[in-house]
Amino acid sequence: MKKAAFKRATVMTLSVAVLFGIIQAPARAYDVARLPRAGYSLSTTAAIDQANNLWVWDLNIYDGSEFSASPEKVLTDVVSYSRGGGGTCGAIKSDGSLWMWGNNRSGQLGNGTKTNTRVPVKVMDHVAAVSCSSDSTYGFTAAITKDGSLWTWGPDYKGRLGTGSRNYNTEPVRPQKIMTNVCAVSCGENHAAAIKNDGSLWMWGDNQDGEVGYIGPNTNSEYPSSQFEAQPHKVMDNVACVSCGFNFTAVVKKDGSLWTFGWNNHGQLGNGKKDVNVYFQKNMPTKIMDGVRTVSCGNRHMAIVKNDGSLWTCGANEDGALGNGKWYLTNMAGEITYGEGADVTTPAKIMEDVVDVSCEFDASIALKKDGSYWTWGWNIRGELGYPDGDASYTASAAGVDRNVYIQSFPRQPEYPFTPKKPPKTFTVADFSDVFLEDYYAKPVQWAVDNAITGGTSATTFSPGRACTRAQAVTFLWRAAGSPIVNYAMNFTDVPADAYYAEAVRWAVSQGITSGTSATTFTPDAACTRAQIVTFLYHREQAQGGGMQGAWMFRNPFADVDLENYYGEAVMWAVANGVTSGTTATTFSPDTTCTRAQIVTFLWRAANVPESSSARQ
Repeated sequence: MKKAAFKRATVMTLSVAVLFGIIQAPARAYDVARLPRAGYSLSTTAAIDQANNLWVWDLNIYDGSEFSASPEKVLTDVVSYSRGGGGTCGAIKSDGSLWMWGNNRSGQLGNGTKTNTRVPVKVMDHVAAVSCSSDSTYGFTAAITKDGSLWTWGPDYKGRLGTGSRNYNTEPVRPQKIMTNVCAVSCGENHAAAIKNDGSLWMWGDNQDGEVGYIGPNTNSEYPSSQFEAQPHKVMDNVACVSCGFNFTAVVKKDGSLWTFGWNNHGQLGNGKKDVNVYFQKNMPTKIMDGVRTVSCGNRHMAIVKNDGSLWTCGANEDGALGNGKWYLTNMAGEITYGEGADVTTPAKIMEDVVDVSCEFDASIALKKDGSYWTWGWNIRGELGYPDGDASYTASAAGVDRNVYIQSFPRQPEYPFTPKKPPKTFTVADFSDVFLEDYYAKPVQWAVDNAITGGTSATTFSPGRACTRAQAVTFLWRAAGSPIVNYAMNFTDVPADAYYAEAVRWAVSQGITSGTSATTFTPDAACTRAQIVTFLYHREQAQGGGMQGAWMFRNPFADVDLENYYGEAVMWAVANGVTSGTTATTFSPDTTCTRAQIVTFLWRAANVPESSSARQ
């Protein structure tokens, strides 16, 4: 066990939250599906159980007097939670009331006092979202009400409330409205950001390092302490998600591009650089990568979830914050004293199949598609959901030594209750009815990317809708590159100008289908599971593949006769991982195939990198 100066988390910087059903952004104003935590919270210091009770680990972290390794039930009927610097906490109940407790040394609880409290106090009604800043000294809070108004409170110090005042007021200010038409907000250490319904990003507060993404007359002041923006300034348009960390900001745009700006002393901007011992660098918005779904900023690290579900981290790896299996520890001068970890200046992948992520001081939590939670980083209070870690040291506070554990790679928490499973939040390919957790999510994205289908409308895929024979061969034809062939058809029910005419012509020429009779194709009939695997198998044979002697394979399905026209096709499909049936002993050959199932069969037959979901 190593000896180190005691270091407290100041923290929680959540990325933006939007509660569907409470705040309604205009359709297509921006991609609301990219906004995380729709009606739930993601935190290493608290969790909501299935009965909507809020459990919190560190009720007295704001004064350092107590450390609880076991969660305590604080409130009931909770739908959302945010934690800020030194233990400032806010929770929204299902009736829209906002309750706050914890660190109140600068009036960030909004009750007009500077008195810390363990007992939640009601601050406002009709609240849709709340964000607590990570500053434990001059902390502040922002909340969005159901009508889209943005309210801020705490000390009106260095512009952090966005009121326009340039006074250095450290006295508490009660909630006051500063903006309208707001759908998301994020508070950092000394600055804040809001997204309006039109997708525009507005920022204010401390700007010594360019963290508000705007160079104004105050930013260029020769006095660093006066370099702040006292009122919201528009920074950019087409924004889907924003997260504010300690003097730096990360933004995801509608097109999935990630942009970062502000302080970069540990490579937290992910631009491959590090501003060593340089303050007031003024790093303006820079594009980092594409294909991003959401982002969260911690103290000096950042976590990114891409559209394919991969999780990437960069920045300071102190206390194992990056989850890459390494860590380091610094002294009060910022010098590395223990550990083998190093800062990461370019985002590196650490996990797959992730839906959402939230970064706190030197800790993070990720939600996977299967509903499981994974945590890593600093674990002094057992807030990661387990009492230990894969490394440890001794910290001293007020003459008392405490064991501090570090978890340097993702690990599942061991909660004494069952956390509430979040609702499906992130959609795929801009379809409101296809979610990242669905087994067919990757196949649908692949089908859209390869122009195999554009959905049943601009915003729907209709995964459960029956797929017709015409649609099935059209999907297959498009997956083959939409070839044009010179081949005479005798089908009387396939008009020459039908969208599927060329697809049917190609399918017949390749021996994929011969129709339902010599003169009919029956395009509007539902395609069965037997028919689609037969189409796929005949396509494989046309390319020189297939299999011989299906009778040699053990047939697990009681409802599949190998002598039937689809028998060999089903065995091929099973052998090649296209399907494993509807149960262990049934294939359900006559069951109508849905659009989700067909694109999934196509995706698997095309040998696209495997999904983690069960095969159907």
